[in-house]
Amino acid sequence: MINQNRLMSLVFVILVFLSCKNTTDSNKMNIKIPSYELLEDKVYDIPLKSQISYRVVITDTTITKPKVVSLIECLVREQSSHPMSYHKTPTHVFVYVYSSRSDYESNSGSWVAMYSKIGTDSPGEYQYNDERLK
Repeated sequence: MINQNRLMSLVFVILVFLSCKNTTDSNKMNIKIPSYELLEDKVYDIPLKSQISYRVVITDTTITKPKVVSLIECLVREQSSHPMSYHKTPTHVFVYVYSSRSDYESNSGSWVAMYSKIGTDSPGEYQYNDERLK
């Protein structure tokens, strides 16, 4: 039998993909969300913290900073409202964006963008690896 939390997580992941795929972020001068593939989706939900972590690879042929910014901001918005069992929303959120699957597999620290939020009241922090972005 499928665990109810796992089922909720699966439904949420599907909703994230539907809402972030091929949409336009009006705040970013009509930049389209690039195509991407989910490589890793981890949910850790205990009384102490409710944590979500995504690792995605952009599958578009051209990776630009505006596209990466648009994608990561969309994923963070969607993840930050994910319902959890022990907290209203996740207390810890991590999103990592890679330019290729091989970058992820060879060195998980070779992301092109990442977001980290630790704590309920934290605004979180976006980081971009400008050397890996065009």
